[in-house]
This record gives sequence, C-alpha cells and structure tokens, in this order.
Amino acid sequence: LSPATLRSVDALYYSAFRTQVERAGTTYFPTDKGQKLYGELLMEVWLNRQGKVVDTIVLHSSGNALLDKRARAIVMQAGPFGMVPPEVSAGNDLLLISSRFRFTRDAGMEATTTQSRPSPTP
Repeated sequence: LSPATLRSVDALYYSAFRTQVERAGTTYFPTDKGQKLYGELLMEVWLNRQGKVVDTIVLHSSGNALLDKRARAIVMQAGPFGMVPPEVSAGNDLLLISSRFRFTRDAGMEATTTQSRPSPTP
C-alpha cells in the first residue's frame, strides 16, 4: 500500500474513534451532583486488535480528579471501536491513541487525536 493509502486508512480509523468518543461524551457528559464538569485533559487510550479498550492513562490531568475519572469511563463506554485495520496496527498487538478531551459549555465534548502509534505492549 502507498503512504497516501496508509494515511487514509489511519485517518478513517482515528476519525471513527473520535466520533464514537464524542458521541459517548455528549450522551454521558460528566457531572457531579447534577452540575456539569468542565475542563481539558490528555489521555492515552490503548486498544487491542479487536478495538477493545485495554487501558486508559491520563497523561495531563484536567485538575479535577472526578472529571478525569469520568473521562476514562466515557472512553470505556464508547468502545469497542471495531477491528483495528492491519495497516494501522502494523502487526502489533496494541494500538496507542493519544487524545485531548475538552468538556466545554459551548461545544460540549470534543476529542482531538494528537498522536498515535502501534505498540507491542503498554
């Protein structure tokens, strides 16, 4: 496959991941005692080849432990994300997707994939 085709396959998978997480984030917007929680965090999401979430790690906290915990739960609820294409996994057992999650009053929940790479282990 050409580099352009590989980028296209990657882009489709990460776009589907982002859309699925945003949908779950909108449906299960984090709250505490009826009040919405707002903030931004950076999280690593580890997927197996079947697209099931194996682990989530908050790399940069929102500063609110409850929001961080709820964001992790949203990612777990959003999965599984479908089979990881072989072109994306590059023969590795796990795929790392690093994403920035923003919970705002104006836009609701936004997810941005900031980096990704296949990996043999977390």
